[in-house]
Amino acid sequence: MDHSTVSASRVAAMIGCDPRLSPLGLYLQMRGEMPPIEDSEVLEEGREFEDAIARIAARKYSMAIDPASNQRRLVHGPLSCHLDRLCLRHGCVGPLEVKHAVRSRSHEWGDPGTDQV
Repeated sequence: MDHSTVSASRVAAMIGCDPRLSPLGLYLQMRGEMPPIEDSEVLEEGREFEDAIARIAARKYSMAIDPASNQRRLVHGPLSCHLDRLCLRHGCVGPLEVKHAVRSRSHEWGDPGTDQV
């Protein structure tokens, strides 16, 4: 990821809601003075499930999905995001944000039954 743009994940760190990265840590990362934090096993597994979940969503909601769209990164001024998938439904093109839930012993994604991700 580019050091100079602000993504949704970085916003969480900016306001102190990221348990893995403090606002100061983010500042140092964006200046290139601190290496990025490596993804956890849960985050890596989430990316591995993206294709299957996108296919299920396409089938369930009658969408066409661009298989190459998961490589796109959108940048608008100082803001950026990773596009999970681009889909076509009812003649409209739009983004598909892929999420899945796993039960983790460490509850890294929040406690079961809560809206914390």
